This record gives sequence, C-alpha cells and structure tokens, in this order.
Amino acid sequence: MSKNALRYQGKNSGKMKARSGSDAHKERVERGEQMLAEEQVKIYDNRPKFHVTAKNESQKRYLQALRNNSLVVAMGSAGTGKTFIASWWAAKQYLDGHVNKIFITRANVTMGRDGGATPGDDLLKLTPLVMPMLEVLKKTLGEGRFQYMLDRKVIEVAPVEKIRGRSFEDCIIICDESQNIQPQHIESVVTRLGENAQMILCGDSHQHDLKGLTGIEYIVNIIRKYRIEDAGVVEFHPEDCVRSGITRAFLLAFEQEWKEKKDRRYG
Repeated sequence: MSKNALRYQGKNSGKMKARSGSDAHKERVERGEQMLAEEQVKIYDNRPKFHVTAKNESQKRYLQALRNNSLVVAMGSAGTGKTFIASWWAAKQYLDGHVNKIFITRANVTMGRDGGATPGDDLLKLTPLVMPMLEVLKKTLGEGRFQYMLDRKVIEVAPVEKIRGRSFEDCIIICDESQNIQPQHIESVVTRLGENAQMILCGDSHQHDLKGLTGIEYIVNIIRKYRIEDAGVVEFHPEDCVRSGITRAFLLAFEQEWKEKKDRRYG
C-alpha cells in the first residue's frame, strides 16, 4: 500500500472515529436526559402508589382519628394494621404537602435485649426493627423518592431515647412498640409536638418487656383522665386481626390466657 493510501486511510478513519464519537456523545446526552426525566417523575410525582381501605370498624375509627387529632394512640392486638396504616398515612400526608418530614422512632429494644451495642448509626441499628414501616413507606412513596428522602433525612429513623430535647414541626412522628417505653419516658415523647405536627403511638400492652404499667397504657390513662383534646385513642382486639386464620386463632388464645392470668392475679 502506498504512503498516500496510508495517509488517506488514516484521515478517513479519523473522520469515522470523530463521527462515531459525536453520535455516542449525543446518545449519552439523550439517555441522560431520559433518565433524569424518569427520576424526576419518581421523586416528584405526588400520586400515592397504593391506597388503604378500612377492613373493619376499628380501622375506620383509626383513620377517622388520624384525620381529626394531633396525637393518635393505636393500642391493641398484633396483626390489626396499626403500624401499617400509620406508615401509609405518614407517606400520604407528605405526598399531599401537609408535612415536610417523616420521623420514625421506637425503643431500641427487641425481645428484652438492648440494641445499643450494635455497630453503626441509628438507621443501621434500627432498620431491622422498623423494616415493616420502611417497606410501607417505599411502597406508597415509590422506590426512587423513598431512597431520595431517606438519603437526605426527610425520612429520619432514631431511637426514642434521642427524642428528648427535640421539637418537631411540620412532620409526622410514628412511635412504634410504645408498650416498651417507660411511663416517664413517654412523657418526653408526647411533649415534643410543635406546630403542624402529628404523632402516632402504636403498641400492644400485652407484648412488652417492662414490669408494671407500660408507657402506652400510662398515656391512655392520662388522655382519658384529663380529657385531653386533640388526642384520639383507638383500641384493637383479636377479632380485628387482618392476617391469616391461624394468626387470629393464636391471638384469641393468647388474649384468653392473658385474661385468665389477670383474674388469678387480682381475683
């Protein structure tokens, strides 16, 4: 091959490479714009990803209490949708523009053991304990927006022990497993509400690791004794269970056992 042919081949291939590079760049830009548009839809589309419909009268009262009160206590049997509905409600209030933050808290205790020695930050420590709530938030908000909010602490997870000294405004606070909070500590929890804030306390006073009166029982007694306005209490019973038949059967059996134990203790 002559030198001229070699020079032409090199020049021509250079043009081809330049043209290919330009096309590739254009494709990358178009792809990037498309991805950005899709991400914006994920993050800013305010339509809930799914809706909740009350399955029994107790859930209807729960949803009504959430619409009407700054503090709502959902107390009673497991499997009745207390935490599920609270998480969905928090996500919906954010999507509707009523609040700008969701705060999730609970006692850093599981099955009588303190999780304080677990390595990592609060989110890492508590994620296994609050996973049901996070899953509902993800499903309602959409995965893209959920991760965006979590990364920027628009959704914040922290143990109840770290609530003291903080005030909450323009947010919803879900305090799960409130039966494992000491009565003196729950006083610090319910007095943290500021402007345009709502708190939801969930728990089952039969399933606790404390001796004596539980935090959720204590706060319900206070609400009823002093007729606290803007505070609603909804009690759930085993027959309100929305899980499988065997779960309902166990809940009814455990409820009967608890009543018999209480009768023996005070009879």
